[in-house]
Amino acid sequence: MNGIEMAHIAEYIARCADGKVVEVGVGHRLEVARLLTRMGIEVVATDVHPSSRGVLMDDVCAPNVRLYEGASVVYSLRPPPELWVPIARAAARVGAQLIIRPFGSESVDLSAIYAKRRTVSGRGMRLMHFTEPKPIYRASVCPNA
Repeated sequence: MNGIEMAHIAEYIARCADGKVVEVGVGHRLEVARLLTRMGIEVVATDVHPSSRGVLMDDVCAPNVRLYEGASVVYSLRPPPELWVPIARAAARVGAQLIIRPFGSESVDLSAIYAKRRTVSGRGMRLMHFTEPKPIYRASVCPNA
């Protein structure tokens, strides 16, 4: 991803956000989180192996729900497909919208977790935007818990 694409992604997330946002799996790329912070948006950046100052440790497969509470948007940039469901469950549990920037053309069916999905393309980016989390996931990250 180049700087222009990251700026467009940050602008899109900012338009969707109504308060705090959480980035899952930030890795070494803090550009979008930094841009959002400059726009006045509270950002919580997480990673299973934090490598930068200010990034909080969280394993989205066993998430610390307190980090997500109050988030209006949870987003992840190029997560591996096997993490889409855990990320969606964490976001849905707190009633947040989910925005994923896929690595390529992959897509994962999250219809059991979110009622609505739309693909946002253009300006050099492709985003998957999920809204209206289903009630079962608002109660628990794990459906059998």
